[in-house]
Amino acid sequence: MSHGAGRRGDLLCEAGRLIIPQDLLNEIIAHAREAFPEECCGLLVGLREPASGGVVKSVHRMTNLNRARAGDRYEIDPLEFHRVDKTLWGKEEEIIGLYHSHPNHPPLPSGFDAERAWPSYCYLIVAIDADGNVEPRAWRRRASPEGWEEEAVETE
Repeated sequence: MSHGAGRRGDLLCEAGRLIIPQDLLNEIIAHAREAFPEECCGLLVGLREPASGGVVKSVHRMTNLNRARAGDRYEIDPLEFHRVDKTLWGKEEEIIGLYHSHPNHPPLPSGFDAERAWPSYCYLIVAIDADGNVEPRAWRRRASPEGWEEEAVETE
């Protein structure tokens, strides 16, 4: 977990939205297209702002370690995660979420996603089909029995 997550994790996405510059969303979409028909994954780095939600400042591609089920599962390399997290120590920006793709499936959290999700992070899921059509949606895992709460994805 990011050093900042314990400090401000409860503030992430309280405003119900994830704000991401269009060029960064395009990077994620390009990653999903390159990885298709397998899932891609990566980190969202930015700021946690109670009034506006999560504000993404950079994205970092990660290696999907789940080679056995790469078509419908992802596993972020913990060493890569730590490498990015370590560069953020003592800075305002932090890891605020993760992204991954759902090849030929809707951008809805799966049971597998629910098992692995951390409540303090936003999860940007990009559905992608064989024609390259995409649909990004963001989610926050609730610690309560209600499960997931959708967050608006706003580009700037």
